[in-house]
Amino acid sequence: MIAYRLRMLKRENPYKNVNKLALSCYIIVELVYLITGIIMMSVSSSWLLTFGNNVRSAVLSKFLIIGGIIVGIVRVLTFLVGMIGFFAPFKRRGLLIAHSISIIITAIALLILGAKVWFKTLDERNFFKDVWIEWKNGTRARFQNEFNCCGWEYPLSYGVVSRICPDLQQANATMFGGCDDLLIRSGDLLSREIFTSLFGFMMIDVLTFLAVCVLIHVRKVEERFRKIEEKNLTLLL
Repeated sequence: MIAYRLRMLKRENPYKNVNKLALSCYIIVELVYLITGIIMMSVSSSWLLTFGNNVRSAVLSKFLIIGGIIVGIVRVLTFLVGMIGFFAPFKRRGLLIAHSISIIITAIALLILGAKVWFKTLDERNFFKDVWIEWKNGTRARFQNEFNCCGWEYPLSYGVVSRICPDLQQANATMFGGCDDLLIRSGDLLSREIFTSLFGFMMIDVLTFLAVCVLIHVRKVEERFRKIEEKNLTLLL
């Protein structure tokens, strides 16, 4: 009977003494962490496919977009590692530790991505002016048509012939508005949206990391109880 109890002890729920609400919260936080990874992968992939045809390309380089895809993939893999460790906490205890380390790495990666975007837009006017000059004529023409403007500060300032601006000299004579303020405003709005998203993702990282730390502590407590019970049963044999 005691030997049977020892065998059954190894098969029991590893979290039998843990509050079910705490376990549910852990799973919910992990699922949210997974969702953020999927969002980063899908959004960054769509941005990469449309790179060069919109204002977003002025704020984000291909390097940053590819970095977002990589971070998203790592977050999904980190979730899988955490789930394996969650369902087998005694056999694969190292996976929970690896999971927590991976969360820290992804949080640092998000911080680096956000910092790069921030540094790029410190001097917005000069930054976006350089972007405007580097843009091909087709891209500048699309932007002029979309925002009803002509040239950078004025039509003859790096302006191109487009539907909204068919004659640069005439547009300049009529003091047609430039695209500088519109591009800067659009870029600033996009930067704020990116910063807000990254900040939200980092908050999720913090919550997930704390949840994993609690789970690791719970695992240690459960393991201690299990060892005590195994020791007591062994003494009775």
